[in-house]
Order: sequence, then structure tokens, then C-alpha cells
Amino acid sequence: MILLFSLLLGQSVQAAPQITDADKSTVDAILSMESDGETFGRLLMVIAALEADLSDGALFYLATTHPQFSEMILTDRYRYAMNYLLKIPSFDRHRLRQGETIMREVKQMSKLERLAAQDLAEFMGHNPKKLRSIRIGAFRGFMISIEIASEPKKKELLKEYIDLAWPSTPVRDERSRETLTKHFKARPSPPVTGPKARIVIGDPSFEKSNTLSGPWKLAPGIQLITNKPEANIELDTEETMDGERALRFYASDKTRNFPSVVQTISVPAGQRIRLRMYIRASKLRTEFKQSPNSTRVSIRFLDANGEPVAPRNDATARLGSYEWELMEIKAMVPHNATMAEVKIISGQSGTVWFDGMSINIIDMY
Repeated sequence: MILLFSLLLGQSVQAAPQITDADKSTVDAILSMESDGETFGRLLMVIAALEADLSDGALFYLATTHPQFSEMILTDRYRYAMNYLLKIPSFDRHRLRQGETIMREVKQMSKLERLAAQDLAEFMGHNPKKLRSIRIGAFRGFMISIEIASEPKKKELLKEYIDLAWPSTPVRDERSRETLTKHFKARPSPPVTGPKARIVIGDPSFEKSNTLSGPWKLAPGIQLITNKPEANIELDTEETMDGERALRFYASDKTRNFPSVVQTISVPAGQRIRLRMYIRASKLRTEFKQSPNSTRVSIRFLDANGEPVAPRNDATARLGSYEWELMEIKAMVPHNATMAEVKIISGQSGTVWFDGMSINIIDMY
């Protein structure tokens, strides 16, 4: 009836691209070659997907679990950048993998690399004849960035950036899906069962202004001697990793009460899961009677009565100051578990931000 009604209205009915078993095998092989939790691993997988010349069906299948990869292949802005990366010397690609930043001046480029660099510069609005250099590295955080530098006038340097190989996070993934839906004329929705399926978390990137009143809640955490002064916990709109807000904790050597932020979620019994979250720190340190490893994200499995059925699983923060980096927990959900309590806490001095949480079902091994 829906099809007939659409035809009567003169509307076309769009269907997702056909996905073959060969498409699935090719994409699964690419996704197994590196860790998508590592910046350069993500870049290598996108390069492999480009070199494999994936069909529309394969790209749609890839987009269901890694929409950012398909966006990098199908969107002009990223495709020009990726085409340039394919032309740089393999030695420099290896240096990128080691975490180095590389600088490529036009005068040292091969003909093919120079043409690809000029195409990228022109697409970005630069005069390709005025291109001076391209810098590549993870110098802007948890992504690979390409800096295009040209000199339109003497002693006037113009720079543009393109970020690649960003991680999978809830808000950014949704933006990629919206872009890809326009391309495919069908939405590459994530799987709801089996490996790679995403477990539902309420507001995983803290985008709601009242999120600490639900779905997240403030709860007792760590108390030293007395309950005052209390650590400051708030939503930050300036230092974010995914979307418009991040969760921020601040405490000092005078702080005595360190509340936690918690949420209870449903989990699939007998499945192996992976929790990922991103953390940024400024002068995180241990003072007074604070415990080491007390800044962490944890997951604890519960039965239908809310009672713990297994030890808590933690990912703890390292001390110091650093930009956004990954925290990860892998755990098996016990067969008698129906829920899990996800808890975020900072029981040490300094400032820390948390953002971009996701929990997925993963393969058993």
C-alpha cells in the first residue's frame, strides 16, 4: 500500500544500495587490519578502502559502523586530501605512523605529488601556483591534520586545515550519517544486534543542558574526612571533543568530597562489550589524602534487582596535562546481568574533561 500510494503521488521510492557477501567480506577485512582506536590505524583503513575501490554497497555497509570512513571517501573536501596522502613517499607515511609531523615543500615533491597538492590547494581556495608547503600530522589532537600553506603576496602566508581520521563519537557520527544519507538517498543506520551494535546510552556526549538531572545523575563518590568543600562538576561549552558540551571536573588539595556522575543502562547478557570515552586533563595530580587512579570511568554489571554480579571494570586517567585521548574498557557481560552502572569520577586535583562515550558489542575474541 505504501509503495502504491507513493507511485500515485508521483514520488520515487529510494532503497539502500545492495550489499553483497563480497562487499561485507572486503569491508570486514579492511576493518580488521588496524585498530580504529588509534589515529593512524583509522587513516590506514581509509587508505585501504580507497585503494580497494569499494562499490556503493560496500561503502554503505562501511558507513553503518564507521560513517566517518565513508564520508572521507565520498566527500570532495576529504577525497582531495586523501588523494594527496596517497601520493606522498611511503617513508613519510611510515613517519606519520610513528607519530611524527612531516613537512612537504613543493620543491621537494614529485610531479604526481605536486599535482595532487595543487589540486587540493585549489579546491581549498588557494592559488595553486602560490602553494609553498603542506604539513601533515596529529598536531591538532586526536586526528590527522593537513595544513596547506600558500603565499598569495610576498611575506603573507595563508593557511588552511583539513582534519582526517577522526574517531567514532556519537555526535560526529550522526553528522556523518546525515551527510551520507543525502549521498545514498538512504540512511546507513548502525546495526542493532550482533558485533558492532551500539548499546544505548542517554546523552553520551553531554549535549543536554540539564543532563546531570537525567539521564546522568550526580551520586556519592569519594569522601575524605568530611563532605566539604566539594569538587566542581559542570558542563563546559568551551573545551569539547564531541558536540557542544563536555563534562568537566575540578578539584584542589582543599577538596574533600568528590561526587561521581552515573547512569544505569541495559546490557545484553553473555556478550563482550567495549566502552570508549575521551578525556582531556590539565595539571591532574595526587595531593593530600587523594588515592592514585581515582580519576576514572567504570562499568559495573548488575542483576535485575540492581545487585552487582561481577567486579567493577575501570579505565583510569594518567596524571599530567594532555589533549583529548582515548579511555577504553573491554568486558564480558555476565549471563545473570541485565543492567550496568556507568560511573565517571575524578578524585584528584586538577581539571579533567570527559566526552564522547560509546559502548559497543564486539567479537568474543
